[in-house]
Amino acid sequence: MRRILVDHARRRDAEKRGGANIRLTLDESIVVANETDVDLFAVGGNNFDGLAYNAQIGNKDKAFEFLEKVYQRREYSINFIQVDPRLDNLHDDPRFAELVGRVESR
Repeated sequence: MRRILVDHARRRDAEKRGGANIRLTLDESIVVANETDVDLFAVGGNNFDGLAYNAQIGNKDKAFEFLEKVYQRREYSINFIQVDPRLDNLHDDPRFAELVGRVESR
C-alpha cells in the first residue's frame, strides 16, 4: 500500500513540475512567442504578467495595452512599474512617463 501511495505522489509531483511538457530555452520561447499569440490568461497569468512578458520580448505596444489595463483596474502591481527590472526597456518611452504621472497624481 505504501508503494502505491508513494508512486502516486511522485506522479503528481512530476505533473506539477511540467511532466511531459516540452522544455524550451528562453531564446527558443521568444521565437515561438513572436510567431504565435500567447494567451497568458489561459495559463493562469494576469495583466501584470502580460505586461512584463511583452516588455521583455520587446513588444512595447502590447505591453502598454496591458499597462493601461493594470492602471484601469487599479491592480496592486501598478505600484511596482518603476522598480520591476522586467519593465526597464519601457522607461524611455513617453507613454510610460505619462502613465507614471497619472499613477502618482492618484
